[in-house]
Amino acid sequence: MLDIYRDLGNRLGQANVLTNLGIMRRLTGDYPAAARDLEEALGIHRDLDDHPGQTMALNNLGLIRRETGDFAAAARDLEEALNISRGTSDRLDLANALTYLGAVRRLTGDLAGAARDL
Repeated sequence: MLDIYRDLGNRLGQANVLTNLGIMRRLTGDYPAAARDLEEALGIHRDLDDHPGQTMALNNLGLIRRETGDFAAAARDLEEALNISRGTSDRLDLANALTYLGAVRRLTGDLAGAARDL
């Protein structure tokens, strides 16, 4: 499917497929490949100024970084997702970013920040 979207020059289709691949690879534990897919998707979503796509990619990158113990990078990605989602009408992305960021803050001992986000 990705090759078809590339052949057609459909960048949004490419970004959406890459995001879904990244999510599936994250769920199966292939974190390096998942991060590559999601970072590529994020770049395309940024080029297209697609805020929902950006927050989806960033939230999933944050989960990967949390699951691999890179809490600083997880917080960075999730804070960016949170900031973008605050400017859109997508409440699910906002809730996800807050939930995931709260979990990172809890894991790093920032209990006040975790309570606020959660």
